[in-house]
Amino acid sequence: MFDNRVHEPVNARDVKRLRGAAFVLLLGVVVVLFESYRIQVWKRGQYTAIRPDDRRRAEWLAKRGVIRDRYGNPLATDLPSYTLSVDPTVMGGFRRAAAVFAEALGGDRDGYLRLLSRNARNEFVTVHRHVSEEQKAALEAAGLRGLLFNPSRLRIHPVGRVGLPVVGRINGDRRGISGIEMQYETVLSGENGWRFLQVDGRNRLHACPDESDRLPRDGRDVRLTLDPTLQTIVEDELRRGLVRYKAFAGSAVLMNPADGEVLAMASVTAEDPSDEAVGIQEGLQNRAVQAIFEPGSTLKVVTAAAALEEGVFEPESPIYCENGEFRFAGHVLHDHDKKYGQLSFSRVLEVSSNIGIAKVTRKLGRKRLYKTLQAFGFGTRTAVDLPGEAGGSLPPVYGWNDFTTAAIGFGQGISVTTLQVAGMMAAVANGGELLKPRVVLSVQEPDGRETPAGRREVLRRVLRPETAARLSEILERAVSQGSGAAAGVPGIRIAGKTGTAQKSAPGSRGYTPGLYTSSFAGFWPCEAPRFVLVVVLEEPRQEYYAASSAAPIFASVVQRIVSLPSSPWMIRRGEDALAVRPGLKDDPGRGAAEPSGKSRFVLASSETPGGLRTAAPRRRRIDTPAGTVPDLNGLSLREALTALAERKIEARVRGEGVVTAQSPEPGSRIVSGMVCFIACEFRRSGEPNP
Repeated sequence: MFDNRVHEPVNARDVKRLRGAAFVLLLGVVVVLFESYRIQVWKRGQYTAIRPDDRRRAEWLAKRGVIRDRYGNPLATDLPSYTLSVDPTVMGGFRRAAAVFAEALGGDRDGYLRLLSRNARNEFVTVHRHVSEEQKAALEAAGLRGLLFNPSRLRIHPVGRVGLPVVGRINGDRRGISGIEMQYETVLSGENGWRFLQVDGRNRLHACPDESDRLPRDGRDVRLTLDPTLQTIVEDELRRGLVRYKAFAGSAVLMNPADGEVLAMASVTAEDPSDEAVGIQEGLQNRAVQAIFEPGSTLKVVTAAAALEEGVFEPESPIYCENGEFRFAGHVLHDHDKKYGQLSFSRVLEVSSNIGIAKVTRKLGRKRLYKTLQAFGFGTRTAVDLPGEAGGSLPPVYGWNDFTTAAIGFGQGISVTTLQVAGMMAAVANGGELLKPRVVLSVQEPDGRETPAGRREVLRRVLRPETAARLSEILERAVSQGSGAAAGVPGIRIAGKTGTAQKSAPGSRGYTPGLYTSSFAGFWPCEAPRFVLVVVLEEPRQEYYAASSAAPIFASVVQRIVSLPSSPWMIRRGEDALAVRPGLKDDPGRGAAEPSGKSRFVLASSETPGGLRTAAPRRRRIDTPAGTVPDLNGLSLREALTALAERKIEARVRGEGVVTAQSPEPGSRIVSGMVCFIACEFRRSGEPNP
C-alpha cells in the first residue's frame, strides 16, 4: 500500500530550467495582454479607421403606389423581386453554377459562364435583375455558395398595354418618365428607407442589431377616370382602323361631356403590336395630347358656333356656294366632292362646303372668329394632368387677311390636339360649357383614405344653351344625311363632323403631297349626350377622306359600346325615355308619359348663359331627404331643373310646362351619373295635378 521506493533529489539544473520556462511563458502572456491593450484600447482609433467595414447599408425600397382604373383595378403595380449577385471567389465550379442559372433564370449557359470566368477574382458580380420568389427558391435549393439576393421591386402592368400611354412608364431608377407615372412621381414614389446588414467571412448577410433601421414610406395610389372596357374597345377599333386604312398612327379620346372625365384615351402606331420596342415607344408618347395636326373640317363646328352665337346667321339663312368654284381674296376655292348652288347655313355645315364656310367667315369677321377659337381653348393647353401636353397653334389675329380667316374657318393654318377637339365637342354636347378634362379621380393613402384629385371644373361658358342645341341638331343631320353618314349607327342618334386636312411639311411652309390627317368628332345619344368621341388617323394611305376612314372607326366604337350589357343610358331612337321604368307608360294616371314627339336634353344648371348664378326661383318646398331624387310633380320646368341642379342630377325633358311624370321615382337614392327623365305638359289655370 505504500511506495517504498527511494526518490532521487531534484537536480538544481532542472529547477533552474523549469523556472526559466515559467518565466518565458509568463512573459509571453504579459506581452499578449499588453499588445491586446495597445491595439484595443490605446491604438483603438487608429486601427478602427483602417479596418474593413463588415457592415453594409442596404436601401430599403418603398413600394411604388398603384395606378388604378376608375373601378379600382390595377393598371400598374409593384411586385417584390430580387437582384442576384454572386461572389465568384467562394463559388467554386463555374460550369455547374452557369447551368443552374440558365435553368432557373433562363438565358444562355455559356453567357453566364463567361460572366463568372471574367470576374473570377471579383468578390461582387451582378448576375440577374428581377428574380422572382420562385426563382430564388430554386437557386437556393441548388446549394450554390456565394449567392446574394438584394430585395428590389418590379413594375408590372396586369392588363398589358391597355391605357399604357396614359399610365406611363418608369426607368431603371424607378422614376416616372411618361404619363401618370411622371406627372404624379412625388405621389407614387414614396420615400425609400434603409437597413444595416453585417457581412460574415463567407460574404453572407445578417441582421445588424446594434444599428437602427429607417422604414420606407410607401407611395400613394392614384385612381384614374379610365374605364377598362371602354379603353379596350377604343384601342382595339383604332388598331384595326390603322391596319385597314394603312395609317401611320392614330389617337382617340372618349369623354363624358357632362363632367369632363376621360373614359378612354388611345395612342397607337401601326407597327407589329407584339414588338416590345414598339410597346415601349407607345408607353412613352401619348399622341392624344402631344401630337398636333391641322383639324380640317371638324373646326367648322367652331365657325358655325360663332356665326350662330353672334347672330350673324340663322340655320335657314341662304348661302350661295358658287356651283363648286369661288374666286376669293386672290385664291380659288373648291368644294371637294360636289358642286353646290344655293344652300342653307345648316346645310353648308352638313355637307361641309368650304365655299359656304368661307362666305360665313367673311360676314363673321376675323375678330369674332378669333375670339370664339380662343374661348374654345385652341392655342392653349387644356391643363390636363398629363406631361408633355401640346397647346397647338393659333396665329395672332393681327396677321390674318381675308383668305387666312377663311382657311382657319375650315380648319387650315391652325393646329390642335385630339384632346382639344374632344373638349370642343363636349362644350357643344353639354349646352355650352368648356370643361377642364380630367384623367385622375383621386389619390389614396396607404391606410385607405381617399382624397379627390378634383371635381367638375367649368373653365368658361362658350355658347348659350340655345346655340348649343341648334348646333347639335345641325351636327345630327350631318351624320344622318350629310358628310358623316358613315359614322351612323342604326337606332342611335349621333351628332358629329368629319375632317380631312393635308399634312404640313415639317420645317417648311406648305403641305406634303399625298399625306393627310383624317378625323371624326361626335357625341351620342343626342337626347342626352353621355359620350364624346374623337378619332384621328395620321397619314392613311387608303381611303384618306375622313368620311370613309375615321367615321367608320367611330361607328364601330359606338356599335360595340351600345352593345354592352351594362348600357342602360343608350336609349334608341323612337323609344320613350320614360319607358325605362316598367309600367310608367301604361299607368292611366300618367297619360302624359306617352311619346308625343322628340325629346330634348337639358344639363340641369342654375347658371345663366353668361355664367352668373341666379337667385333660386320661388317654388314649393321639396320634402325628400338630401341624397335622394326630389319629387318634381307639379313643378314648373324651370323649378324642376333647378331642383335637379342642386342635387347634381342630369335631366332629359319631353314637352314643356308643368312636370306630370318623372323617372326615377321620388326618394330614389342618387347615384353618380344619374339621369332623371321628365315629362311636361301645359295645364289650364286651376287644373289639378295628376
